[in-house]
Amino acid sequence: MDSMKFSLTRVIAATQRQMHQPCTRPARVRMETPVVYFYSDREMTVSVKVGFPKGRVTEWYPRANNVHDGIDWGRIRILPDLPASFPTEKEPSRYYTARETDASPIRVCSEAGSEMEKFLFYRGVGRFAVPLSARVSGDGKVVVENRGSGRIPSVILFENRGGRLGYRNAGAMDDAVTLDRPSLDGSLPALRRDLEAANLDPLSSSAV
Repeated sequence: MDSMKFSLTRVIAATQRQMHQPCTRPARVRMETPVVYFYSDREMTVSVKVGFPKGRVTEWYPRANNVHDGIDWGRIRILPDLPASFPTEKEPSRYYTARETDASPIRVCSEAGSEMEKFLFYRGVGRFAVPLSARVSGDGKVVVENRGSGRIPSVILFENRGGRLGYRNAGAMDDAVTLDRPSLDGSLPALRRDLEAANLDPLSSSAV
């Protein structure tokens, strides 16, 4: 394809076809939004398949070979020394920000041809209980509950309204925490520092 616009149009069309299929069980959770990067100092070929037995992948990019019970991109070529050249369009896109890491370029091949990109992206809907719950209480506070068996190392509540942002860092969580909504006087540099302190690498924190 000549531009990401055409690719994204294809993704949306695929989503619409799947979402109009009969569904016997309601979805309980939306999967938002895994992005897979590859870091290598040499060229190599890998296979990428994500199992999702209690859900359905509804959107993905680049094209995949199979989206049954998960998603299968098949064999992918990692090309760390290849000059970066990816599809773009005239309009701004949030997907471009996801490229702003030092991850290796990749070539994804499918029956429809090959595509160059910096990442693999997918999202979907599931029918399982999630280990983390977040809800707004009647008084406007945000209640976060850990429903899993392990400790959550870091919880950050982020809000962006009209370009003004704020966040609260609750730190590690064992059971539950109730947070006031943040005042919208925060800064992206401060948020990035906290994300990096939570072991997210600097380039990934900038992309987020």
